[in-house]
Amino acid sequence: MKNNIKLNPLVESAMFAALAVIVIIATTYLPAFYFIGIIVLPLPFAFVYIKHNFKYAALALATAILISIPFGDLFTAISLGLTYGIVGIVMVYCFKNDESVLNTIIFMAVVVFLSTILVYKISVLITGKDVLQVTAKEISNIIQKYKGVYESHGASSSKINTLLDENNMVYIMKMIMPGTTFVFSIVSTYFSYRFSTSIFKKFNYTLKEVKPISNWYLEPQISIVLLIFVTISFILAAVKGERGDIYIYNSFLIFTFAFSMTGLGVISFLFERTKMKNVYKNILLIIILLSPLNNILFFVGMTDYIFDFRKLDPRRKRYK
Repeated sequence: MKNNIKLNPLVESAMFAALAVIVIIATTYLPAFYFIGIIVLPLPFAFVYIKHNFKYAALALATAILISIPFGDLFTAISLGLTYGIVGIVMVYCFKNDESVLNTIIFMAVVVFLSTILVYKISVLITGKDVLQVTAKEISNIIQKYKGVYESHGASSSKINTLLDENNMVYIMKMIMPGTTFVFSIVSTYFSYRFSTSIFKKFNYTLKEVKPISNWYLEPQISIVLLIFVTISFILAAVKGERGDIYIYNSFLIFTFAFSMTGLGVISFLFERTKMKNVYKNILLIIILLSPLNNILFFVGMTDYIFDFRKLDPRRKRYK
C-alpha cells in the first residue's frame, strides 16, 4: 500500500510531463500553434506543483525537456521547456504565498522576459550566429527581390536602400527588442494565467480571478516606477550619446503600453454602461486594438489616471 502511495505522484508527474512534451513538439513544428502553445505549456508543471510539491514539478520539467530533445533541436526544447515550465512553477508559488494577481503576472512576465533575452545571448555564443542578423539578411533578400515592385508602387529608391541596409535593420531590431519582448511577456503570461485559472477551477483549485477589463486601472506605485524608468532612460540617453535612443524608445513603449491598457479598460467600461453584450464588446475591443484607433487608448488612459472617472482608485476616495 505504501509503495502505491509513493508511486502515485511519480506516475501523475510523468503523465503531465508527457502532455508537456506534446505541447513542446507542437509549438516547435507548428508556427501557427506557437502562441497557444506558450499559453498552455506552463499548466502541466503548475498542476504537478499545486497538487504535490516543487520536487515533483521540477522532476516533471526535467523529464519533459529530456524527452523533447530527440524530437526537435536541443536549444528549442530546453528554451521552451525551461522558460514556460518555470513560469508555471512561479504562478503556483505566488498562489501558495497569496500574492496578488498583478504581482503574479508581473513575476511570470519577468521570467519570460529574462529567459528570452538570455536565450538570445546564449544562442549567439553557442552558434556564433546572431539570429537578428540572419533575420535581417532574409528580409533584405526579400526586399531586394521585390525592389522593382515597390518602386512601381511609389516607394523611393532611398527608402528601399535604407531598408536593404542589414546593419541598420539589425540596429532597429535590437532597439525594439527589450520593450517588445517585455510587452509580449506581459500579454502571454496574462492569457496563460487566465487559461490556468479556468482549468484549475474545474479541479477545485481556485486561483485569484483577473479583474474584468472594465476595472483595469494603473495603480500609483506602478505609475511612479514607470516615471522613474522613463527619467532614467533620458539620463542614460544623455550619457550614451548615439545609442541613447534605445533607452528612450523602450521606456516609452512600456510607459505607453501601461496607460493604453488603462485606456482599454475605460473603453470597456463605457461599452458596459450601454448594456452591450460581452460578445459584441469583445469584438469591438479587438477591432480597436488592431486598428489605428488604438492610438487614442494612451490619451484615454492618461486622462482617466488624472481624473479617475471610474472612481476605481481607493486611495483617492479616502480624501473625498
